[in-house]
Parts: sequence; structure tokens; C-alpha cells
Amino acid sequence: MKRATSAAEGSTPLYERLCESLRESIAGGRLVPGTRLPSTRALARELRVSRNTVVSAYEQLALEGFVVAVPGSGTRVRGAQPARGDLETFLRESGYPAAAIHFTDDEGNALYVHR
Repeated sequence: MKRATSAAEGSTPLYERLCESLRESIAGGRLVPGTRLPSTRALARELRVSRNTVVSAYEQLALEGFVVAVPGSGTRVRGAQPARGDLETFLRESGYPAAAIHFTDDEGNALYVHR
């Protein structure tokens, strides 16, 4: 992976730029379902960034349904994404700790999930 360094991106947090790069790779088919992503330590070394930056990016991608953490197997690109609001699937498959997540039910009522 290549580290983005343009001046325009300087105001965007690094983990968000990494998320966007990985999202584009997944959406573009360069990272297919089942592909194992590098460990957070390995990718941090490769990009010369803090491991926390990579962890934050992977957590965000997991929250969005792009990746899933498989205990003992690492982080992998997800196949089909769960339907928005499928809380049971989200909680079962999320391997990263997550802050409160906002969902709405069919009637528009706010629901918050914290894991």
C-alpha cells in the first residue's frame, strides 16, 4: 500500500485516508472477499504509521461491514455485507471493539448499540 501525502489530504485524519484506500480496493475488486489483510503491526510498519492508526481504520471498516475479524485468522474482506440494521449479525461478526453505533428501527426510532 502507498502512503498518501498530498497537501489536500493533510487535514483528513490518516486512519480515514487508510479506510478510504481500503474501501476503494474492496469496491474495485482488488481485494476480493476472503482476502486476508495484513496484521495491524505489519501494515503499520509498512506504512510507517502508528499501529493505532491501522487499528482505527480496521475498526471503522468492520463497523461499515467491509471486513470481519476472524479470531486466530486475522482480518478478512467480507463477502456479502449484512443488511443495514442487522444488529445480531453485526455483533456476532464484529471482532473489533466498537463505540456506540446509531441505527434506526422501521419506525425511525433511534437505537444505539455499544459493544
